[in-house]
Amino acid sequence: MLFSLDARATAQTVHPELQPLGARLFERAGCAKCHPRDTLGADGAVHERATPQLVDVARQVLLGWDGERIDLEAFVRRELTQRAGLVDDAAVRALDDEAISLDVAVQAITAELATWRSRGRWDRYVEGDDAALTAEERDGLAAFVESGCATCHAGRNLGGRSTHLLGLAEPIPGHVRRLYRAPMLRHAARTAPYLHDHSIAGLDEAVRQMARHELGRTLADADVRAIVTFLHATTQTD
Repeated sequence: MLFSLDARATAQTVHPELQPLGARLFERAGCAKCHPRDTLGADGAVHERATPQLVDVARQVLLGWDGERIDLEAFVRRELTQRAGLVDDAAVRALDDEAISLDVAVQAITAELATWRSRGRWDRYVEGDDAALTAEERDGLAAFVESGCATCHAGRNLGGRSTHLLGLAEPIPGHVRRLYRAPMLRHAARTAPYLHDHSIAGLDEAVRQMARHELGRTLADADVRAIVTFLHATTQTD
């Protein structure tokens, strides 16, 4: 199914008993400075690149803007060693009161991120409850699919599973044409600005620009509004 849950969502091994430790380490290692949980893990700032949201990260097939097919635990390890400087057990022990190893720290933070999951009306709709979305939101979903958006933004997360050439149909001024991961659009209504460099401020403009530059289509204003209405529905939680 076009919007079914990716197998990656249930394939990863986690250690739920380590989640409390992971939550503490996530703060102490400085991860929360760029990935605050109350904003879904996106801080709206550009560091090396735009900070991606972390909600539902355990459900994504590809990680990072380059779209690596890498296990979440391996990704966490690399972020801790390269970005947070926790290169060995001694560095981890200096960070926390417990005598834990780097391996345990990686497992703990991975367990914490596995709890960053959302569920809402969009999930119920995908699971067969047509009434979970309003008629206007279903029209927006139809426009999303018919316009070609779902070519790159499929799955329950509406993306995060494939890479595509930026500016495939028409180059974007000021941007290099290169491959980027098609980001998850679930929660896009709450994680502005957009693109890998946060160069697009509003969701309606992002929809319009991506249709033009990736699909070679000029969307009518009504279609843009409909798609934005649908995307707002996907960020609502139970």
